Amino acid sequence: MANFEIIICKKTFLSFLMIINICNLCLGDSESFTEKISVRAMLGKDEFVIGEPIVLNINIINGGPNTVRIGEAVWAHFDFNAVDDSNKPVERKEPPSQISILSAVYPLKSGEDYNDIVFINKLLNFKDEGKYTVTYSGAMRIYENRLENKRALNISGVIEFDLRYASGVELEMHMRKYLKMLKSKNELFVRRAAEAFTLSEPDISVKLLKETLDCNENDSPSYSAYSVWALATIGNSHAIQSLLDLAMYSKCMKVRKDVIREIGRFKVDEAIPTIIGLLNSTEPIIRCEALHAMARLCDDENYLPSIERMFDDPDEEVREAAENAYQEIVNKKER
Repeated sequence: MANFEIIICKKTFLSFLMIINICNLCLGDSESFTEKISVRAMLGKDEFVIGEPIVLNINIINGGPNTVRIGEAVWAHFDFNAVDDSNKPVERKEPPSQISILSAVYPLKSGEDYNDIVFINKLLNFKDEGKYTVTYSGAMRIYENRLENKRALNISGVIEFDLRYASGVELEMHMRKYLKMLKSKNELFVRRAAEAFTLSEPDISVKLLKETLDCNENDSPSYSAYSVWALATIGNSHAIQSLLDLAMYSKCMKVRKDVIREIGRFKVDEAIPTIIGLLNSTEPIIRCEALHAMARLCDDENYLPSIERMFDDPDEEVREAAENAYQEIVNKKER
């Protein structure tokens, strides 16, 4: 049976690591490709402010001779339980939507390391300041090949941190570091930054996300889909109104397309009048996206006339999208 050293660490403001737990992994019968892989989990810092994402950093080092593949450290593979300094359990909450359409497996060459983060407050609702003790357990997926010989790198430990109140100005300062991550060229960092905004104070997150989407006509920001996803996930009235404004008035075509898609995917019913209005857009691609969104949003035949009039659109792709949307809504009524 192979032994894997898992070091659970806390990173202090003095930039040193303290090993607080070491445990072993049991990975099954075939262990040759995993026997020299080590995993570390560490808390990013000792103190957080309420409303800031609480981050557990995951680091995997491939000390073996061959390339392996690592599955993401998504929330579904981790669980957390916490108590405050009076031993009162922290309330659990339903996990938010994840960006499942882009779940990925990353190659890890010999001698390289893989870094990811897990947000503890995706599953725990920290409301008050104080000292908290968190017990966590999770698993990182590892593959010898892309879809073969899968193993689980099990991770568990106990961490402690302090949580304190902060002003809105200070919280915004903490969240601005995620703006830099959101604009990173590393897609994993971009995704994690988008998730972070869904865990913070909604009005601050909406304000900062709108900044990222304030684009010029010729811009094509690679991160815009993630910013839009975060706004739709936040889903309060401020976030929804921001999406509607972007769909109607953004100068950037990519932002408008991303917004309309997410409105449909998240089934934002209050957006239906705006989406119908976009059928009058001078841009064929916007009319197409609006029809795709209507197919997801609408299940009432009263909306069919708005789609039916697009059968005579001068653009072939728009006509095809209209026919598909019409049929999808009819099929919903028949089910």
